[in-house]
Amino acid sequence: MKVLRKVVAAAVLLAFMGGIAACSGRSGKDVAQIGDVKYKTLQEAVKAAPDNCVIELLTDITESVEIGSKTFTINLNDNTISGGTVDQTDVAHPNTLVVNTGAHITLNGPGVIDGSENAILVCGGDLTVNGSTVLGSKIALLIADGGTATVNDALIGLTSEIVDGKAMGSDFKCDGCVVDSGSLTFNSGSIGGNKIGVFLSPEGEFHMNGGAIAAGMFGVFLDNLDVEDNIPVFEMTGGTVDSGFALLMGEGGRASISGGTLTGHTGDCLANDYTQAQLTNGTYSDIPGELNITGGTFICTGGFVPFDEERVTIPGSVSLIKDNNTTWRVE
Repeated sequence: MKVLRKVVAAAVLLAFMGGIAACSGRSGKDVAQIGDVKYKTLQEAVKAAPDNCVIELLTDITESVEIGSKTFTINLNDNTISGGTVDQTDVAHPNTLVVNTGAHITLNGPGVIDGSENAILVCGGDLTVNGSTVLGSKIALLIADGGTATVNDALIGLTSEIVDGKAMGSDFKCDGCVVDSGSLTFNSGSIGGNKIGVFLSPEGEFHMNGGAIAAGMFGVFLDNLDVEDNIPVFEMTGGTVDSGFALLMGEGGRASISGGTLTGHTGDCLANDYTQAQLTNGTYSDIPGELNITGGTFICTGGFVPFDEERVTIPGSVSLIKDNNTTWRVE
């Protein structure tokens, strides 16, 4: 498990490191509008946009767009922004939309952000995604440099909603979300991943209040990538996570579960390597991750216990009830 975890983590990290640049493309017709003024590229509209305005997308475009310190809304109007424009080196930029520090952007669907590699990079800025579809060939949504993102009724990493743990009518298109440094809040919608639904690196936080996550291998993956001074944080109050392993705390991390349902099909519903090295009083020592359970339902179709009970905190006011060979719940 540890070797597999490191291979998957390395692959996700490489995809993340590739998504650090963007530029704009240009077409021959008007593609965006602010008030009565129309623009030939979305990047031109972004550059001209006053704070608190609304940019209306008029048509499908192929363009990579970078947003600086501004506050505005983009209405996709059922159109698609596809990345893949090239710069003077003839290299396709890996991110379709980049939200930089100081930007506060609301993205309203219906509509699609589709990346040649990654769809959206939130690089220190703030993004709210409402009712949109976000796709990429590698990762749908990346968050770095203390950025924040909120997902409401959106599809991240897949083209149809998750029903009973499956994306009906659609294969997963890429991995869902990577939170390198910053936070992701998931209120409703669906997040899907070929391998991973949500990956948390050091200084990454994920707050799940609802919605559905499904992935081929790991629903939520907490990993410190051998960085000793920071650990990822996962808080779940509602929603569903359905994967081979619902939650993997690769090397430490801190998770709190007070509601929702986690389903693991391949092995344990919750897994923890408990091998995080942490600097304590000048010396390194292997310590377990922190998992606090006050609610929720845990389903393991293989019949495994959901976690190592000696490593998990369950307050005395609650009880872990085994309903059958595969289902546990807290009451």
